[in-house]
Amino acid sequence: MVGLTGQSGGTDFGLMLLKDDGANNVSIVGTSDVVGNGDETIVALTEPGNYYWYMVPYATDGTPINFAAAVNNQIDAYEVNDTPAKATVLPEKFNTIVGNSDSTIDHDYYQFTAVRGQDVVVELNGIASGTSNRWITKISGNGINWDILQNDIYSNIGGLQQNQLLYVRVRPNPTATWSAAAQYQLYFGSKPTTGSHSVSGENNLIRIPFSVF
Repeated sequence: MVGLTGQSGGTDFGLMLLKDDGANNVSIVGTSDVVGNGDETIVALTEPGNYYWYMVPYATDGTPINFAAAVNNQIDAYEVNDTPAKATVLPEKFNTIVGNSDSTIDHDYYQFTAVRGQDVVVELNGIASGTSNRWITKISGNGINWDILQNDIYSNIGGLQQNQLLYVRVRPNPTATWSAAAQYQLYFGSKPTTGSHSVSGENNLIRIPFSVF
C-alpha cells in the first residue's frame, strides 16, 4: 500500500504508483485521485521490482505533505494470481497447494487442464483444525460463471472434454475472521486411480513340494 496524507486545505494532489521493469519501460500500477485534500491511497499486490510515486499537484499552498508505503510480506508462493488471467497454472497431476489470503480482498485463482478429459478432484481444508470456514471455494469452466464448492468435501468433476480448462477460486469468507497467517490446503488436479492386481502361475503346471527333496 502507498499513501499520501496530511494535505492542507489549500493543497490537492493526485497519486499514481508506477513500475519500472528495469529497461526504462514504466507502467501504471494504480491511481488515487480523491477530490480536494483527502488522503490518497493505493493498494496493490506487487511483484519484485522498482516502483515510484508520481504525485500530480492540482493545487498547493506550500505546506508539507506526507507519503509512505506499507508492505505485506505474508503472501504465499503462488502470487500474483488474483485474476483468472493471472491464475496459477497447475501441471497435469494431482496437485497439493498450501496458500493463504494476504488481505480481506485477496482472490486466489488456479487453473488446471484436463488434457485427457479425465475426472478432476477438488477439496479445500483449513490447515488448522476448524478453520475451513475462513474461505469460500468456487469452480468455473470459463473464469466467468462460478459454482460454489463445499469445503472439507472431496468433489469429483467428471464428464469433461479433452483439454477442458477448469478454474478454482479461493477467497476470504467475509463473515469469518480474517488472518494473513491462516493457511489453506487445496487439492486440485487429476483424480488419483486405485486398483488391485493378482498374479497366478501357468495353467496345467504340477507343483512339486519342497518336502520331496
